[in-house]
Amino acid sequence: MYKRFISIIQDLTEGGHYKVDDFARKYAVSKQTIRNDINSINKFLRNCNLSEVKIVNDRIENRESLIYGKKFINTYIENNLYAYKFSKDELVFLSCVILLYEKDYITIDEISERLLVSRTTYINNLVMLKKYMETLGLHFVSSSNKGLKIKDTEQTRREAMIKMLKQCIKENRFLLLLIVKNTAFFQYDYRSVIKRILNMVKKEYMVELTDFSYKLLEYYLVFSIEKMKSGEYIKDEAEIINPEDYIIAEQIMKRISDTLEIEIPEQETQFVCNLYSSILSYKSPKMNYDQSLHIQILTRKLIKDMSASLMIDLNSNFTLFNNLSNHLIALYSRKPMDEKLDLVLEEVKENNSDIVKTLEHNLRTLELYYSRSFTEVEILYIAVHFCAAIEQYKQDTFVYDAVLISNERKGTIELICAKLNLLKNLHIVHILNSHELQDIDTFNEDLLITTEPIFNNSIRTIRISNLVTEENIQTISGVLHDLIKNNIAPKNQENDLAKIRNQISHTVQLYIEDEKKCQDAIFEISEVVLNVLHQNTKREYYFKEETLSLSQLCLSQLMQLDIKSRTWQDAIIQSAKPLVKYGYVEESYADSIIEITREYGPYYIVMPGVAIAHGSPREKCFKPGISFSRLNHAVYFGEDDSTLIKYIFTLSTVDKQMHLNGLFQLHNILGKEEFLTLLSSAKVPEEIYSYILRKC
Repeated sequence: MYKRFISIIQDLTEGGHYKVDDFARKYAVSKQTIRNDINSINKFLRNCNLSEVKIVNDRIENRESLIYGKKFINTYIENNLYAYKFSKDELVFLSCVILLYEKDYITIDEISERLLVSRTTYINNLVMLKKYMETLGLHFVSSSNKGLKIKDTEQTRREAMIKMLKQCIKENRFLLLLIVKNTAFFQYDYRSVIKRILNMVKKEYMVELTDFSYKLLEYYLVFSIEKMKSGEYIKDEAEIINPEDYIIAEQIMKRISDTLEIEIPEQETQFVCNLYSSILSYKSPKMNYDQSLHIQILTRKLIKDMSASLMIDLNSNFTLFNNLSNHLIALYSRKPMDEKLDLVLEEVKENNSDIVKTLEHNLRTLELYYSRSFTEVEILYIAVHFCAAIEQYKQDTFVYDAVLISNERKGTIELICAKLNLLKNLHIVHILNSHELQDIDTFNEDLLITTEPIFNNSIRTIRISNLVTEENIQTISGVLHDLIKNNIAPKNQENDLAKIRNQISHTVQLYIEDEKKCQDAIFEISEVVLNVLHQNTKREYYFKEETLSLSQLCLSQLMQLDIKSRTWQDAIIQSAKPLVKYGYVEESYADSIIEITREYGPYYIVMPGVAIAHGSPREKCFKPGISFSRLNHAVYFGEDDSTLIKYIFTLSTVDKQMHLNGLFQLHNILGKEEFLTLLSSAKVPEEIYSYILRKC
């Protein structure tokens, strides 16, 4: 079996249409030679009990069997790395790969042994190796005692790696296959993981890549994972060539980090971003960043509406806000997605129908802005973001009470509890001896965890060793995961709900006579109250350092109180004056806000009496900031009372990222009654800023 034979099979299983003439040109051989290769492939397929490939009118057909034949070849490659003789160029390439992954010196004997060539053969190729490495911008030092070593930085090594991959993808993909599928080079072939992540990001963010670009990104990520697994990271900060592409790079690297459980520093993401922007030859949709702030505000409204409809507070989830707004921005500039549902979307549709239906009901405002209805595929991709956020919400708030039964001594019980407390969704509330169970008929807890052989039908019971083995922890973790997945709330949460319902039922009955409406109101209000009670125990979400907080954006000098205004146009002009005065925006910035309002209406009204106005993020803005204006009298921004505005926050944005944290915090702080009271009662701007400084 030789490499052109394998390479042709690889090509035929990659997709596309091929003719004999195509391969003759590609491999610089005659058409008859290619026909002979096809005959050899058919002989191989027959030996594997697979149907043969046919040549009809110079076109190669019936290639389905090659998919199975490829599996046989992959097995062959894994076990027969050196089944054919490497050319000099290939030996040089493989030598360079080995050196790139060595932190210290490696002897010529070690390299020769790994490549299964003689020491003499390898030494004869050293001149070629040196010249090749010079073309890559690499430098190696040699020592008669120690061997060879590359002395360049990790960033220079990665840049050389990209040059090597580009060359190999164009000329010899088979050699790359040999590298990633053999433990002589890599411990594991990560291509399936990388492909799954790339394909998901491509779909979610509507990114189109050429075949060459896709392969380059795929193999670079595979090669770099091996580097990061061994603790070799890029250490130098990089200036981002195109900040708009950072979203894609960040999503790819975050998913790799989560899937493979490896730490990925910011510098690695920056490098991939620049690779994606400048080195790859790709076709990417132009995102409409002039509308990005508008979409971000509509995203906040969608999250707020979904939280109210599902009675799950997702408003404090910055990850949801960030990822969903980026997804919707990308969606804005693309043609409607109307493709067949893949397995992931089918699962979302089947298992989360309530979330999908709720989403469809709440998408009306976005659809009006997009001037079209969303397709089923687009709705399901948006639903994926909410499903992930809800799952995280349950992970953060569902804590199950457990009773521990053990007859061990105090010290052993303390050790057992210490190990069980590592499970964040588990809370040991009682510790009993087995004989104490005789006095208990029912349990208010969710689980019974025991080191003793007991039987109890009234509560789910898990038997563990007094050593609390890894297997025990996995068993308990699996039970907790099933409870969360099946949306089975902890009993203590149900008890809290019952208490709240009992407390509020009398008051609600005073105002709602209809029995059914009254019961519905009691249930809805109690859910909202419970969510509020859980606010203080929620997870803190991470904000990226390059984004600014509200206290950095909304300074006291940008605030003005009791401004006189008769019309909404005048109110906008007045609200922008502090930004103009301190050099944040051009004087005409207010005109762009007025123009947007006339075109789309006052969509930026985020709650009764409050607006977060903005114009185009580009050209007219010089630095990020937020002004605040309190009008002396409320002004109508539309025709009905819902558009009556007294408080105006006006945004100046220079890109779609730096203000994101501040905007997120502003929406959250507006949900606090004490802040709204302060906006109304403050005598001087410093009172408002002092509150923001404490909270943000």
